[in-house]
Amino acid sequence: MAGLPPSPESCCLRGEIRADGGAAGEARLYQFETVTGGTVTYDHAVCATCETKACIQECVPKILTCNEEGLPVLNITAEEARKGRCIECLACEVDCFFRGAGGGHIVLPIPGLDEYLAA
Repeated sequence: MAGLPPSPESCCLRGEIRADGGAAGEARLYQFETVTGGTVTYDHAVCATCETKACIQECVPKILTCNEEGLPVLNITAEEARKGRCIECLACEVDCFFRGAGGGHIVLPIPGLDEYLAA
């Protein structure tokens, strides 16, 4: 899908911004893992252009905040998010898509999907 960040396998350290910061126009990815092994990714290069910060407003468990640059980050540890504080409700991604700049992306595993699609 166009406009989505690269897969989690090709991204940065969990809960951190990629160390190189990216070249002009290149993604600056911040990501963390969820309880099911999914990944929440924010492209801070895109988030920097967002006026609404809808992801933070709509986060149901209120685990997101703006950092000193006005970009979405966890207000808990990445370990706490991985242990279930991120409830994988998708509100941040949906509102980012409809009301934000489109820098948020969530990938969640769906057990049995690959087998179903292969059948």
